[in-house]
Amino acid sequence: MAIKLRKADKVFSLWIKRRDGFTCQRCGAKHEEGSRGLHCAHFITRRNEATRFDPDNTDSICYGCHSFFHQHPEEHRKWKADRLGPELFFELTTIRKRTIVKKDDKAVILKYKEEL
Repeated sequence: MAIKLRKADKVFSLWIKRRDGFTCQRCGAKHEEGSRGLHCAHFITRRNEATRFDPDNTDSICYGCHSFFHQHPEEHRKWKADRLGPELFFELTTIRKRTIVKKDDKAVILKYKEEL
């Protein structure tokens, strides 16, 4: 079942891609702004509202690397843990993941639009 993208997702996704210089964080492939080949990939699914807009939970990943991670979740886990380091990875996957947050798309849009 596909998760519906909200306007806040689109603003956040652009912010992540700009943060990462429109470059796949796994293989280093560069993409033009607006390219559909670069994804804002979530480690913890977007279904989890607590980490949906958490910059530590997302990376700019090209289509090929994103597909690879979906087919090899343990490789994704290892890569993400190495990328964040053990303490931040633990915090993201245990504490932040379980935090109850109120859905507030307006605040998300304001925050990331302002930073764009």
